Amino acid sequence: MAKQMGGYEKIPFTSKDLYNRLSHASKVEFIGSNAGRAIRYLEHKADEDPDGRCRSDYETYGHAVAFDSTYKTNSYGKSLLICIGTNNYYRTCILGFAILDNESGNSYKWARRAFMECMGGVLPKTVVTDGDEAIVNMLEELMDDVPHRLCLPNWYSGTTQILRGNFFCGMTTTQRSEGINAMLKKKFNQKLKLYEFMRAINMASSLIRQHEAKDEYITLHTSPELGKTNLSQIKDELANLYTRNMFYKVRHQLLKEGRYMVKTLSEEEDALILKLHKYAAEQVKRHVYVTPERDLFV
Repeated sequence: MAKQMGGYEKIPFTSKDLYNRLSHASKVEFIGSNAGRAIRYLEHKADEDPDGRCRSDYETYGHAVAFDSTYKTNSYGKSLLICIGTNNYYRTCILGFAILDNESGNSYKWARRAFMECMGGVLPKTVVTDGDEAIVNMLEELMDDVPHRLCLPNWYSGTTQILRGNFFCGMTTTQRSEGINAMLKKKFNQKLKLYEFMRAINMASSLIRQHEAKDEYITLHTSPELGKTNLSQIKDELANLYTRNMFYKVRHQLLKEGRYMVKTLSEEEDALILKLHKYAAEQVKRHVYVTPERDLFV
């Protein structure tokens, strides 16, 4: 609005005035039932986005998914089941929502069937949940071939060997689900009617899309910094290959890999001797002795 008016000083109202007006408008009673308005809203969304962004995201990022339930997020006290994944910017993306009639196993089974129907029947390769018994039972009955693991609490620092052997795309803790829930709580309250609730869900999804757009802009129009190593060519290639966030996930390993260069290599009776120097600082040297069995490095 400020751009259209030619500056903030030319707008004849404050942001508080705007929010007050919107709040008043949302309280006006409209003609038609709550359910009817919700259906018309969904029909409008189908016309506006016939392919569905969540469908395309699932096709690309649906290898590993997480299911999570939130409770009492609307005036009917119904649960909201959320399916999330991880996109190429290593951010959480929403793959689908379901409003459940109750928290029974049958409700979760219905949600799973509806979700799979929307996604063309393609199952994920791995699933992570927070341990909700009804969700676990649903997975065991309807997705028994899909590896399923429980999220670790964020404070957990022990071994993740329950998680090895399968790809979970960084969804090994409850952090992603909790982050989505925290964001949704800012948009939802227990007074929302069904159509208002759906509109709030759409607003939350739009906010996530804005973050993705920002990540894409940064990736396309900036260059990442690696630091001084002998791997500048590899760095440039990876910067073009990875999104910015994913580049930073591997940058630490690259820095370690390119920290030292082999100056000379020689052999003695009982060891291989490597003389190394630090890249761009040849005065920093290391001598490494490696036994033939490579079970001892000194």
